[in-house]
Amino acid sequence: MKQKLIMEGWRDFLKRSLDDENFALIYVDYGNQKMLTLYNAANIKEMPKAEMKNYDHYTAYEVVGALQMRESNLMVKEPCIPKTYQVNMVFVKDKYRGNKLQKKLMDMAFYIAEKEGFGLTSDHKDGTKPKAARAWQAIEKSSQYVKQKTSSGSDTFDYSDKTPDPNDDCSKPSTPPATDHSFVKSNNASGDLAFSSYSREHKLIRRQIAKNLGGSAPDVFENIVNRVAIQEFQQAYHGGS
Repeated sequence: MKQKLIMEGWRDFLKRSLDDENFALIYVDYGNQKMLTLYNAANIKEMPKAEMKNYDHYTAYEVVGALQMRESNLMVKEPCIPKTYQVNMVFVKDKYRGNKLQKKLMDMAFYIAEKEGFGLTSDHKDGTKPKAARAWQAIEKSSQYVKQKTSSGSDTFDYSDKTPDPNDDCSKPSTPPATDHSFVKSNNASGDLAFSSYSREHKLIRRQIAKNLGGSAPDVFENIVNRVAIQEFQQAYHGGS
């Protein structure tokens, strides 16, 4: 059974575009906050040492998409069915849409959350844009996802103290949330494989930068890519639908 799930994960993961083979993942773990940034490293892979010493790698990459998640108690005051991460940022650049990359980012987020015993839910602080909200609607309808429950059996956030269970209490969002549940993914071989593959690509880029520039250059590169990803998300969030 386990072998079958792994093979299904591989088939799902390998359904990708040619550009996807050049994608690399920066994963930063801040403890109660995580960030995943997917970028296209095609123009960096074969970059000569002289160009890298000229800092050309800072303009050679392209952000593909990113996801950020935070523990729910950082976003709102009440537990919202612990343990839960809220996805407070997720986007894919327009030119890369249509390749299920947002789903891959979500799969990787579910994989990371599951390793820590957490579920995922939507952003209950600032709200979710319609395009991202549709992903949560699909999750609610899919048998691949399971709603987390409190010790008393509650699986729905309680915004108005309808139940006596304190662990399902959740601060009422200013806008209707995309979902009222915390989910785990029952079979996430694809998230595991995607995370491993994209992370491996980034390790190769880090090694290349370290070899050519040394010191803290790989960390500086990561910080710049992550900052650009956040800026591009903010532009997409405030300017898109």
